[in-house]
Amino acid sequence: MHMVRQNPSLLSQLFTSNPAISSAMEHYIRNAMPNFRNTLQSPEMLRTISNPRVLEAFHQIHTGMDTLRREAPQLLPPGL
Repeated sequence: MHMVRQNPSLLSQLFTSNPAISSAMEHYIRNAMPNFRNTLQSPEMLRTISNPRVLEAFHQIHTGMDTLRREAPQLLPPGL
């Protein structure tokens, strides 16, 4: 998160370098960046995303999505 705050174009670069993300999503992300940047700078949001239980929940979501991609890709939209 610190890197994103220091370099706001980092997320944009990540998404534009990933062919799985559609141009519509890229457009949405580019338009949402100012709001996202403001949200990340919010003290409440910073406390929330640095909470170990929240980080663990995100990790579990990530792991679950990886499992779905491998075991049941038909359940996910293309490119997700």
